[in-house]
Amino acid sequence: MPDPYVLASYTPPMIAWCSLILVMPLIGLILAAWHRYLARLPETNDSLAAVCGIALPLLASAGFLGLLWDREGVVGTSGALVLGSGPLICGLVTGTLLVTRPDAHETGRSSSGLIMFVAGLVMVMIAAAGRVPHTVGLIACTIGLVLIWRTSLRSRDGHRQVRPSDTPQQPLSLTVALAGSLILAFCTRLSPIEWMPLVIVVLVVGAVVMLHMLMSSRGVFAALEAAWWFAIILPCLGLGLLGQDRLAVLVRGHDLPGLPAVVPTLRSTEGLVVPGVVLMLSVVFWLLAGSVASSWRRTLGVCLIVVGVLGFLDLGLGHPG
Repeated sequence: MPDPYVLASYTPPMIAWCSLILVMPLIGLILAAWHRYLARLPETNDSLAAVCGIALPLLASAGFLGLLWDREGVVGTSGALVLGSGPLICGLVTGTLLVTRPDAHETGRSSSGLIMFVAGLVMVMIAAAGRVPHTVGLIACTIGLVLIWRTSLRSRDGHRQVRPSDTPQQPLSLTVALAGSLILAFCTRLSPIEWMPLVIVVLVVGAVVMLHMLMSSRGVFAALEAAWWFAIILPCLGLGLLGQDRLAVLVRGHDLPGLPAVVPTLRSTEGLVVPGVVLMLSVVFWLLAGSVASSWRRTLGVCLIVVGVLGFLDLGLGHPG
């Protein structure tokens, strides 16, 4: 008799290829809706907090989260690449701003700096352990949801200041972007596994374009803030998704008949060390930029870019986990 787990995880080839083909159009739809949303966004700090701390991180993370489904608690190299894409993109963005705009640090201080440093430290600790309980992933997901909730409280007053003429268009564009991101998550989940590197490249490019649109619309500091929150939210939600097997065990109290026993651990987490280090370096280098000469700021930026690129190459060229 065939293994029920294998049958449950099987995706017909036609569905898999159709899902892969839909990835690019969906990202185009999300970017178009995102551009329209930014064009009609009110000029308030509270609304900007919602964009940087909630909207962009969630939209950019959805496609990556689809790649983490049904990994049975194994992070591996490919899982570390998915979880680490947010931190590595953040490192590249921070390094690029230090190189091309050495005075960008004078635009303001990010409210997520300390949180991001702690998140990077936690990722390094998880990587050093190599194997942690699934409850660690659930706790990380809970922390991410609390951070989103806290940001939503800060932005509540901003939504009250939206002009009446913008009320129909603004939620519609954001709704389209959110719906597209959810469909994108399903498509990345169903895409052929051998095309996973290409899917990740497309998702990374989409996230970078979203950040560039935000920078063009709201300035350098807004893009930096969004990149930092993206670097925090993606690992938190990703680790929570990997830890959902443990939650299923706690709810039902036993394993389903015919399915393999669920191992309540996240395994092969060593690949998270580089993204964690990049997160911490991004915070440290950005803080140092205010107390060193312009040439040293560019040097720090170049070092951060090199580390980020090497991190992508190390995880991308590694053996699938």
